[in-house]
Amino acid sequence: MKKQFLLILLPIVLLSCNNTNEDKIKEGFNSYVNKNFDNPDKIESIVDITCIDTLSWKNLAKCSRLVINDFYLIDSLNSIVNNIFKNEVYKDLASLSQKKRNTTFADFIEYYDFCDGYDRFCLNKVIPFHENTITDMEKLIKLKDNSNINYLLYKIKYRIKRDNNTKYLKTCYCYVDSNSYLEFRNTEILEEMPITDKNFRSLYKYTREGISFEKQYRAMVYLKQEKLDKLRSSIFLVK
Repeated sequence: MKKQFLLILLPIVLLSCNNTNEDKIKEGFNSYVNKNFDNPDKIESIVDITCIDTLSWKNLAKCSRLVINDFYLIDSLNSIVNNIFKNEVYKDLASLSQKKRNTTFADFIEYYDFCDGYDRFCLNKVIPFHENTITDMEKLIKLKDNSNINYLLYKIKYRIKRDNNTKYLKTCYCYVDSNSYLEFRNTEILEEMPITDKNFRSLYKYTREGISFEKQYRAMVYLKQEKLDKLRSSIFLVK
């Protein structure tokens, strides 16, 4: 009797194991159509299901690590610019006569004023990012429980029948995660990916914010370096 039960159970287990994301999407699509379409009977069939994007915890963690490393690279460049001013430019300024120093005054004030605003930027943005966001990212990256989580975006083409019996294709999208969560959408909006796992969602948010912040931080440091180079050129010309 036990053997017979196992023989009956085995095909069911195998069938459930072979239930792919495409199968889940086909099943979920019928419910999506019935809830969201005025005339669901006009939907004839799904023509194609293609995975067009994947976000895994492993790749997200790698991206987060790059964000952290980039921050420290920008920070080190900022330190180099500060050291050049302190150890070279400021000493060169001090060695100039008052008359020669006056000719560099405009460039010095331009650099000084920029640094005043830059310091406020560091106080309000850079330090909190370093002390809070990076600390949280480091903790999340080390989590092992999330290593098998994946979020996939599928593009679905389906055929619709018109009243005159002609047919045409339309497209919708579906997000699928490792826990079989499905969400259908009319448009592809990657920045609003419906991430269901709390830790995954937090790391995704920090990484996106970090990339945006570092563009601003890098631009500020490059501009600071540019203004310092301009001041150095002014000093060099009057030496």
